[in-house]
Amino acid sequence: MLKQMDFGVHANTTAR
Repeated sequence: MLKQMDFGVHANTTAR
């Protein structure tokens, strides 16, 4: 669960 949240935040920042 924690990893999924981290991944989502990272992906959002990277996608930006």
